[in-house]
Amino acid sequence: MEKVRTSLEKVRTSLEKVRRSLEKVRRSLEKVRRSLEKVRRSLEKVRRSLEKVRRSLEKVRRSLEKVRRSLEKVRRSLEKVRRSLDKVRRSLEKVRRLLEKVRRSLEKVRKSLEKVRRSLEKVSE
Repeated sequence: MEKVRTSLEKVRTSLEKVRRSLEKVRRSLEKVRRSLEKVRRSLEKVRRSLEKVRRSLEKVRRSLEKVRRSLEKVRRSLEKVRRSLDKVRRSLEKVRRLLEKVRRSLEKVRKSLEKVRRSLEKVSE
């Protein structure tokens, strides 16, 4: 009987050790659960941050596309200005040539008038 009692006491002691060990395991598992929850929350924050970055990058892409289109409009406008300036330059060149013709004609008229004046002076003498 004493052997049984001793054996039972050993079993009870062993069971108590098992219970304490299981309690330690339970606490450790609880810590793991809390840690995993923290990791989950951190991962969620990372996901949200990545989503914000993605949206920001999309905004940047759209903005860059707008800039590209605007620059293309500017390029076309500058091309139109260049063509218009070429036309103005050609027109000014024509005007310059015409003015030169007018100047030469006026010089001829002046010379002719000078001749007429001299002739008139001779006649009046």
